[in-house]
Amino acid sequence: MFGKKVFALCAVALFASFISVPAMAQPLDRRTYFTFSQPVALPGVTLPAGHYLFRFVDDGRKVVQVLSADGKQVYGMFLTQSTERIEPVDTPEVRFMETAKGMPVAVSAWWYPGERIGPEFMFPAEQARRLTRGEPVLSASLR
Repeated sequence: MFGKKVFALCAVALFASFISVPAMAQPLDRRTYFTFSQPVALPGVTLPAGHYLFRFVDDGRKVVQVLSADGKQVYGMFLTQSTERIEPVDTPEVRFMETAKGMPVAVSAWWYPGERIGPEFMFPAEQARRLTRGEPVLSASLR
């Protein structure tokens, strides 16, 4: 009797191993690296051209942290809202909002590969107005 139970248990375990779905190795924080060839604006700050790390800092995916590519300098933590696209992206993608000539491009949203929903940055009304009208905005200092 005991042998039949062990055999049945082994058979179920073997069957389960054949139908299990392999786990996708994705970081939970959805860390994504972007390189910008010109200054870019984010809510409350303008970053110089360079390499940056974008990642979520909360499970609800509402707060995004932007750091230097090596992760040593934090440039800001930003509250976001979800935005959706029709098709998922194959590679990391950034959407820029329209700004006045001579102003830094403003990062509106970004998507992690394979996803249709991404974070959209919420710019303060005053900064958005300055970007679209071509008025000076704040810059981040690099030490």
